[in-house]
Amino acid sequence: MPSFVFNIVKGSSSSYFSLDPANSALVVVPLEFSGLESKSVLEDKTTLTQVLSGSTNEQTTMGRKVVTSTTSEVDNTLNAFTVSADHQTWVSASGSQVGGFLVCYDEDTTTGTDNDLIPLTYHEWDITPAG
Repeated sequence: MPSFVFNIVKGSSSSYFSLDPANSALVVVPLEFSGLESKSVLEDKTTLTQVLSGSTNEQTTMGRKVVTSTTSEVDNTLNAFTVSADHQTWVSASGSQVGGFLVCYDEDTTTGTDNDLIPLTYHEWDITPAG
């Protein structure tokens, strides 16, 4: 499945990457390869709870990563908006095969649940964790 932007943030995704207010962050969530639903099913979901409510499962052995600092830039030459964040590393990764990962927005990392996480983008990433 190709990478994509979730419908709920199309046209406004750049505002989520500014990480404002102060306790906001991006959360990277690995998804298991097995059971991963199609783009047409996933792109209409509006919370992480909804994404994980069908046959799509989080790869919990690797765990989530929280990104608290990003830089963004509008590129008028390429007609693009780019966001950069630190590289994410899973040390001693193990568990089920990964089919991709989500980048979600969490407005307040000090409170809330998966129902508060807004899925922004899906990125295809087919790997088998091997430590």
